[in-house]
Amino acid sequence: ATFVSGDQIEVYGFQNTDGDTGKIFNKQLVSNTGQEIWSYTPAKYWEKSSTYDFYAVYPYAASNSFDFDTRKFSITDFTVANAADDQVDLMIAKQITDHQPFNVVNFEFSHILSNINFYVKASSDFNTDGIKSIEVVSFDVTGLYSKGSFAQTGWNANNVFTGAWTADATSIYDLPEVKNAEYSIGSTKAADLATDLLLLPQQINDNAILTIKFKL
Repeated sequence: ATFVSGDQIEVYGFQNTDGDTGKIFNKQLVSNTGQEIWSYTPAKYWEKSSTYDFYAVYPYAASNSFDFDTRKFSITDFTVANAADDQVDLMIAKQITDHQPFNVVNFEFSHILSNINFYVKASSDFNTDGIKSIEVVSFDVTGLYSKGSFAQTGWNANNVFTGAWTADATSIYDLPEVKNAEYSIGSTKAADLATDLLLLPQQINDNAILTIKFKL
């Protein structure tokens, strides 16, 4: 929901002065030092007669690159971790153009990965007479890709990135098997199986399989 102390973003920036444009930030590391305070070094100073354009990606990584001519990002061979707690989010900030000197720069990030959730609940037309609950003995997902490269294609009318992923068809995502989830019959809330997974956006093919074993 928010950045935390220790998070690092990667910033690129241009300084525009009387029609001349130069680089002011090139893969600049900017770190969250806590309480939403961000720090970088060496400091850059505003010029009254200039305006500034800014671009950012999270997190800071060697696999990120930025084309200064087209002003587009690319991310190479990013791998999604299997376990949700080990997964890293990927975000690109809305581009900021013609920013006036002396004002705070507020980046607004958009996600590149897909956020996936799995739940279990009895269908409304399922006969549940005499059944108190459905216990999921095991749940697994196999056959998804775990690695890919992202290429930005441009910026839309709202200055939000557009782009696409190319999956590595040799990679395999292995969801940790879920066991012993239980849904109580009559409950309006579904039971969680796997939530907040950050998975590679991809075309689902016949190799992707959901396997669920349950008992009544």
